[in-house]
Amino acid sequence: MANDYDPSGLRLTARQDLYRLTMPFPVDGKIIASGSPIALARSGEIVKPYLDGDVFSTRITLAPSTADPFTGTRWVIQQDKDGTWGFLNQGQPENMLLASAGSVTLGRPLQVAGMARFVTSRWLVYRDLIGFRLRPVMPVSGWLGVRDDQLILADRDDLLGRWIYWDLIPLQNDRAEPRR
Repeated sequence: MANDYDPSGLRLTARQDLYRLTMPFPVDGKIIASGSPIALARSGEIVKPYLDGDVFSTRITLAPSTADPFTGTRWVIQQDKDGTWGFLNQGQPENMLLASAGSVTLGRPLQVAGMARFVTSRWLVYRDLIGFRLRPVMPVSGWLGVRDDQLILADRDDLLGRWIYWDLIPLQNDRAEPRR
């Protein structure tokens, strides 16, 4: 069943309730597709901390809102031909969410012949009954999560929990607040 396809564009994985998103998908009545402006927020929180990219330090942190001065909380999602996704930071569009050696940073991906973006800038997006999970396309990586208010890439054998879930929030435009 690991490679079965659902007509809605979701790829069924080994767990019956976990779907890998390989095509545009609905969120809050809007379709998220390549080029869609979004915000990424930690799921399940009353006051949502948003994923924030600081282009000057190349650090990825959590911010309390998407309003100025947190311009790095606005992202544009891009889909690769292989069904993976990339996240361009709108603090400076040519910088992407990167994962390498167990850490998450912001930077310019290397260009490799035959690949639109290098593996460190490509992400797998999954959805289940609780929400969204993000994992870099790397054989040794785990889920993107937050522990003790710190952004981490989990080890592959870490226990699952609410700490690995994200909300993908459609933005009305690249300067707007998230839709409520």
